[in-house]
Amino acid sequence: MKAAIYRQYGPPSVVTVQDWPRPVAGANDVLIRVRAATVTSADWRIRSLSMPYGFAAVGRLAFGIRTPRQPILGSELSGDVVEVGASVRKFTVGDAVVAFTGARLGAHAEYCRVSADAVIVHKPPTLSYEPAAARAFGGTTALDFFRRGALHAGARVRPVLATKGRLLLVLAMLPEMSRAPWVNITSQHRMVAGPTAEHVDDLQTLVDMAVDGRFTPLIDSGFPFNEIAAAHARVDTGRKRGNVLVWPMSDTRSE
Repeated sequence: MKAAIYRQYGPPSVVTVQDWPRPVAGANDVLIRVRAATVTSADWRIRSLSMPYGFAAVGRLAFGIRTPRQPILGSELSGDVVEVGASVRKFTVGDAVVAFTGARLGAHAEYCRVSADAVIVHKPPTLSYEPAAARAFGGTTALDFFRRGALHAGARVRPVLATKGRLLLVLAMLPEMSRAPWVNITSQHRMVAGPTAEHVDDLQTLVDMAVDGRFTPLIDSGFPFNEIAAAHARVDTGRKRGNVLVWPMSDTRSE
């Protein structure tokens, strides 16, 4: 398979598309043919080790002290299940899914192996692959802060500061709210914490909101997989408005 590989920390040019062994699903895994993925601010930080002040050492411990421990970036994706492990009951071959891999990364490839117990849900037929891939990273962050603020039905949030696409995501959710405390969403997504059942409930909530029209993520731009370095460069500018998509099947756009 083709995968976007980086062997050293640095600028977008360190990411190149190479041949890589296709993963094999373990007993409790599903193997997903990736139809769309995103390049996020987390990919930028991990690739360049541009960590918030005081977090540089933590970043190296988490992602590799001298060189990247996981050479394939990407934490959110949509695609089709092509292989399931013997113990998997929730998914079958042919299922369309949305997944968030978190610190395990690996989404910037033609195929991605994901545990069936990870943050993965079925993609509704009415939701296309591209917007489906663009909701887990920023969306789960926003929901986490909404929950911390103890918001209630009819409440309204006012964004104070935001990083990258998160301000736009919150603005897209404003019609759902009506009066509430200010919400600061500058903190980085807690990718290292690992998935919980609550996170799977969050992703399902975001998918459900997309189906009934309550939440539509903004798309800044899209790139074929063989131009993924350009997608990274777009994120590095700090000027993107919404999500930057890539299509691992580089010959066509996802449907």
